[in-house]
Amino acid sequence: MKYFFLVIVFSVITINAQEDFQYVLWKKYFNSLNEDPQRQKENTLIDYAYPTYRGKKTSQIRRIFYNDKVMRFISWQIGKKPQDGYPLYIYLHGGGGTHTTINNGQWGPENAWKNSITTGILVATRGISDTWNLHFRKESYIMYDRLIENMIAFQDVDPNRIYLFGFSAGGDGVYQITPRMADRFAAVNMMAGHPNGTQIKNCRNVPFLIQMGELDHAYSRHKQAAKYTIKFTKMRKKYGGFICETFIHPLSSHNSWQYKSSHRNYKINKVIASPKKWLNNKNRTTKQANTNSIEWMANHRRNPLPKRVIWNSVYAKLRVKEGKTQFYWLDLGNDTTKYSDIDVHLNREENAIVIEESGDYLRLLINDKMLDIDKPITIKIAQQNFTIKPQPHWKNAVRTLLDRGDKNYIFPVICEVNRNSSGWVVTNYIADNLPQEWKTFETK
Repeated sequence: MKYFFLVIVFSVITINAQEDFQYVLWKKYFNSLNEDPQRQKENTLIDYAYPTYRGKKTSQIRRIFYNDKVMRFISWQIGKKPQDGYPLYIYLHGGGGTHTTINNGQWGPENAWKNSITTGILVATRGISDTWNLHFRKESYIMYDRLIENMIAFQDVDPNRIYLFGFSAGGDGVYQITPRMADRFAAVNMMAGHPNGTQIKNCRNVPFLIQMGELDHAYSRHKQAAKYTIKFTKMRKKYGGFICETFIHPLSSHNSWQYKSSHRNYKINKVIASPKKWLNNKNRTTKQANTNSIEWMANHRRNPLPKRVIWNSVYAKLRVKEGKTQFYWLDLGNDTTKYSDIDVHLNREENAIVIEESGDYLRLLINDKMLDIDKPITIKIAQQNFTIKPQPHWKNAVRTLLDRGDKNYIFPVICEVNRNSSGWVVTNYIADNLPQEWKTFETK
């Protein structure tokens, strides 16, 4: 986009180059966080004493607050910061459905994966309850979003290199969190957990590693790992994407193989060659693989603007109901009662967006990394073509930055796609729900 217009105290100025505008916008956003007492509280390190089954411990932690819940986390900054910022590794501990001292002991500062990180920030979150689903309570999703926003702003994390991994109850969490928040992660690793019926339709654009012990019979976790491998394969054949690799560790129990995923000196190991053949025919042929969680995830970088987005927004409602209505470059808007299956892709050659499947209402978030917003854009839906002249607006850029706190998700153009009694209607949309302090955007 050649020019961008900003309304500033009843005047209009022109900023050459969108990068300059985004720099100014990000600077104001960063300053607003630093001036926010709640964010300051969340970014403050405190000494926290807590009981564990091994005795009392004290750690330096930060906290995220939401409603009556607190998410505590320990962090370690390792190595020299890369030019684009630190990679962030978020670890979910085991335990769940047990006494506080057990869950605290599982969480604590002795994180086995820390030594596999050469450059990055490792965050170990404490589940917000002591229930079996301690990592994915209804409040959890908004708190993970908040944690990630804070780490990007205050700890200079690269938003395209954020990784999620967990063991046992933490693996349960990875299964549940990933499809609801896939737009946040570059890759994930589920270890020794159970899917509890989770769906994977939203995981097209986030590489997914499954690790499991062959003898982890409880709740048929071992068989579920193989079954989900097959599900990913079917989705990949149908839609493309859906990168998944599964390491089933031969003759290993629930956690006897953990060191193979966490210790860099024990990373090359035998795994079941074909989880599908192992499940269906008991074929135990093995192959060699690098099973180190950190190294596998670090090979992947998030594409924040994938060509194709598949979104079962019904499944995302726990996150959406709390105000996070976006997923990659899609937005459900204000009416979050109309959940649906959505399948949308970019056609850059035709400067078009093709909607294969959608509910009655959808917002398309667009910037110049996706399409040429200086030219008309075609929206294709239900065998109809709608041509619209984009109307970039600073309010849209502000609103979309505030929604996720991620530079990659700044969108100056928003198109509304709405089906009424007369059929489909496509229009430009200008955000009108900015906080008071942003209603007059100053560049100072």
